[in-house]
Amino acid sequence: MPQETPSYRPPRITAAQIKLLERLCNASGVSGDEGEVRKIVLEEVRLLADEVKVDALGNVLVTRRGKGAPAGAARLRVMLAAHMDEVGLMITNDEGDGIYRFDLVGGIDPRVLVGKAVWVGSGRIPGVIGAKAIHLTNAEERKNPITLDTLRIDIGPGSNKVKVGDRVVFASPFTRLGPSLRGKALDDRLGVATLIELLKHAPDNVDLL
Repeated sequence: MPQETPSYRPPRITAAQIKLLERLCNASGVSGDEGEVRKIVLEEVRLLADEVKVDALGNVLVTRRGKGAPAGAARLRVMLAAHMDEVGLMITNDEGDGIYRFDLVGGIDPRVLVGKAVWVGSGRIPGVIGAKAIHLTNAEERKNPITLDTLRIDIGPGSNKVKVGDRVVFASPFTRLGPSLRGKALDDRLGVATLIELLKHAPDNVDLL
C-alpha cells in the first residue's frame, strides 16, 4: 500500500458512503428485475446530473457536463459503467406444501447451494435451499455430486405469496467485519456506489457519461 505523501492522499471512506453501499447491497436486483437497485440509484443521481434517462432495458443513463475546456479544444468526455444486477435464482414450479423448484440466474455452482438461506420475491419471504436427506439417499446417489434438479427451496407450508417467476436472492445482509465487508452483490454494487461518488465529486473540466 502506498505511503501517504503530500502528492498522494488515500481516499477517506465516510460513514455515509458505507451506508449507501449497504443500501445498494441489501437491495434485490437479480438480472431482469433490478427495480429496487434502480430506485436507489435514481434517488442519488437526480440532483447531481444534467440529464438522467432510463432506457427500455432498465439501464440508468446519466450525464454530468463539465463547465470549461482548454482554449480551442473540446471538453474531455469520459464514459463510466457499472452493472446493477446480481446472480440469484428464479422460481420455476410450485410443488406444494411450500416447496419450490428453481433455476439459476447467472453463474452459480449448484454444489454450494445446499443449506443456503434465501429471500424469495419482492416480499423477501425467508426460505432455505435443501436436498434429499442423507438417510433417504442410496449408495449410488451418495457417490454423485449434487445437481440442480435435486434441489428445492422450502419456505414452509401455509404461504401462497410465492409465484412462478419470482426472483430469489441470498439472505446475506451487508455486514462490516472490522476493516472488511461481507454481503451479497458486492460485485458490482461497489461499482455503482463508486459511480455515484464520482458524480458528487466530478472534475469541472470533464463530461461524465
